[in-house]
Amino acid sequence: MSVILCLLAACTTLQDHDSSTPGERNPEKQEIPESLSFLHSKKPPCLEMVRKFCDKLYSPENQGSMSFTVGTTNFDVKMGRTENDFLQKDYEFMKSKLTGWKRFPRDLRASLNSHEFSRKLRQYLSRTSPQKMTLQNRMRTLRDEDELSFIWNLAVKEVVLSRMEKQYPGYSRIQEDLVPLELKYEAQRLGRMLKAEIAIAIWSNHPNWKMVESRFEKIKKTYVDEIQSSKQLPADLQQKWMNRVESVRLIVPGSDPQIDMEDCYKNESNAYYFREKNEITVCAGDFNTEEIDQTLAHELAHALDLGRSRYLFQRQSKFGNHLEQIKEKSCSSKAFSCQDWDTMKESFGNSLAEFQTYKADLPEFNTCLQDKALKTPIPDEYLTRIAKENVDETLADLAQMNIFLRVISPKIPLMNGSSQKNPMYLNPCAYYLWQTQAHPFEDDMSLLLFFTAEYRCSKEPVAAVRFKIAIDRAKDLQEQFVQAKVGMEGVYSERERLVTDGYSVSPAERFADAIGQRVFSRILAAEQDMGVRRARYLFNNAWLCRKPSLQKLFPAEARVQKNYYVEPHSEIVQRQKELLPDEIQEVLQCRQDFESHQCVMGDQ
Repeated sequence: MSVILCLLAACTTLQDHDSSTPGERNPEKQEIPESLSFLHSKKPPCLEMVRKFCDKLYSPENQGSMSFTVGTTNFDVKMGRTENDFLQKDYEFMKSKLTGWKRFPRDLRASLNSHEFSRKLRQYLSRTSPQKMTLQNRMRTLRDEDELSFIWNLAVKEVVLSRMEKQYPGYSRIQEDLVPLELKYEAQRLGRMLKAEIAIAIWSNHPNWKMVESRFEKIKKTYVDEIQSSKQLPADLQQKWMNRVESVRLIVPGSDPQIDMEDCYKNESNAYYFREKNEITVCAGDFNTEEIDQTLAHELAHALDLGRSRYLFQRQSKFGNHLEQIKEKSCSSKAFSCQDWDTMKESFGNSLAEFQTYKADLPEFNTCLQDKALKTPIPDEYLTRIAKENVDETLADLAQMNIFLRVISPKIPLMNGSSQKNPMYLNPCAYYLWQTQAHPFEDDMSLLLFFTAEYRCSKEPVAAVRFKIAIDRAKDLQEQFVQAKVGMEGVYSERERLVTDGYSVSPAERFADAIGQRVFSRILAAEQDMGVRRARYLFNNAWLCRKPSLQKLFPAEARVQKNYYVEPHSEIVQRQKELLPDEIQEVLQCRQDFESHQCVMGDQ
């Protein structure tokens, strides 16, 4: 890998870098404001407590940023803007580029140094407030912003080009139209890997991320305690859930190059559980702006939800094992066996029948979490139609991109009349940047696997006929497969079509809220000071506070409007209520001031 030594002068300029750049809002800790006196009240109303906190957070004097002390505990929310008009989460990201500078790859630092990036960034961060700018200064600031963005993106491109040249001498001189497909893929991989290095450099040692790591381990332990002490869970489910929680990994946002997380490691205010990888990350815009215990508890609950359960069932089924074996032999140097393929096809229907034996964990609880009445049962002809429509759409996308042709072609023609070796020849996994991403239960992957196997094993002598037969047979198999998957998902399906047609509602997000809140209540209960408990709850829920908006101005109408689009989460006011279940009310010692329907796990 190409490495360019850091220039000594540039390296030393940041050794004494002060993290408190001019213009940063750094207010002194305040005592509890009068409007939040309920933190020490006896039995305050629960939802009103949340509303008062949100009103204070987005009051004219705070505008999304609030900092005060309860007892000896400091609390901060940084969802507003700095004094010189940066979003605080954007400001923290830019500032962290400077504090993490020494951990950047040397070749990236060298490229950035050649354009004086760090000096220009420090100058940009120390700009004055827009209210104090002249028109000329304002225009200069706009130019500085565009210049910094250009320098950063250019440096990334330069490093990728340099690394490609190191690995493949002469690469930089190849005409764009003549770059072999293998090298194009490799350049994309290197770009993603570089961004992962950048993400790790910026955040892995950041104090806010260290706090995420610390809280994650504590919450995992609390999950185990909650599961072990639950009298509502069957013993086998208790063990299964404990194993799942223990196996989840926390990753730095952007650190897995196989996942596109560029916004997440920059400033996105979100968190993710990656079902197939069994990984969780909290995005920089989240852990730099508020407390994240509740967020972590919510994301960990997704490792226990029906989506994860279905995925594990499919992967461990007889059909899943067969499909994985076909994928491995299709995408590796191992000899592909048409006999194995014929054997799989012979048992295709019987293997898929195993999907009908899948039973959802805690069906009564998950059904209770669905927030609307459904049309049941789902007609077989409807499932058949949905499967056909799904396969038609997937097939059309692949055909439009010439993917089927690419699979059958040993070479790729170039603009100058020459050709290059095709890395995707009879290797459907090469459709992905990383073959480990080629999950065989993804619709495009399974369809390509079926097509490739059919094409390989066909004895049809006429090439075009052989090609068509392979597509048509793959389509038939895929329709059976998709219909079995949709039938397995049933009323809990996440598919937008089933949701809009009134046949399903995914309880996944409400499940994660319900289970996560049970664990979060344990975290809160460990706080001896009631004021600290309530403040901790509120500062973990600051993300649910509405900024001044049309939705806030017309709350009833906003709830009506939400009925016309599909969104996995409840509407904000409804979700605020759902995040105040009995166990939270008890630990906060507040009284319920809203109507709600709570779902309780009973004996299943």
